[in-house]
This record gives sequence, structure tokens and C-alpha cells, in this order.
Amino acid sequence: MITFILVTVFHEHLCWQKGLALLASVAGVVFISWDSFSTSATGIICALLSGVFWAVYIILLDKFPIGKENEFVTGFYVYLCQAIISFAHALSTHTLNKPAGLFWLLILAEISIGIISCALLQLGTNRIGSFSAGI
Repeated sequence: MITFILVTVFHEHLCWQKGLALLASVAGVVFISWDSFSTSATGIICALLSGVFWAVYIILLDKFPIGKENEFVTGFYVYLCQAIISFAHALSTHTLNKPAGLFWLLILAEISIGIISCALLQLGTNRIGSFSAGI
């Protein structure tokens, strides 16, 4: 998704090394998911939408001022948006369970890991660019 957007919208050049890396990564995903591939239309749509949103996010980090903000602040807001969307989905599908005890500690750990992973993604994208980060 990132490569497609960068080549079509931003007119970036796809050199043969990055093209080969892109083909190898796509082939790897195909081989890993070959046995468990499902043709659920909802699953395919969700996967494609997820790919588009993450591609846009990574390109925003590289091409726009959002990528120059503090990594942990940006990570917090990205993770907050993800949490709100997940909460709304759980409410709308009646799958929200009230956690108890040690589970709250696991939720805190998950939030910390989510924010740290978003911050590290931003740092990496700033250093190597969205094209290479996408591959």
C-alpha cells in the first residue's frame, strides 16, 4: 500500500533493489498465510482498510510535520484513537467484558507497549523514510 501510494501520488521512483525487496516481502506474506487463507469478504475488507490506514499513517510520518512531533505524544494519540475505535466496536457488538484483578495490569502493559511501538515506528520512519519502512 505504501509503495503504491508513494509511486502514484508522490511520484517516487521504485529502484530495482526496492522492487525486489517488495516482491520478496509480498511472497513471504503469501507463503506464511497460504494454509490459513480465508475468503471472508469482511476479513479481506478489514485487512485492506487496515493496510490503507497504516500506509497513510506511515506516509504522514515521513512527508508531513506530524513526523517531527515528539514520538511518544504522537504514539499516545494514535493509540488513543485505536482504543476509542476498539471500545466503540466492542460496545456496538456487545463484546465488552469488564476485566478484574490482574487483568488491569495487563491492560496497562498493553497501552505502554502500544505507545512505545508507535513511537519506535515513528523514529524508524524518520530515519529510513516511509518507502523503506513500508517494505
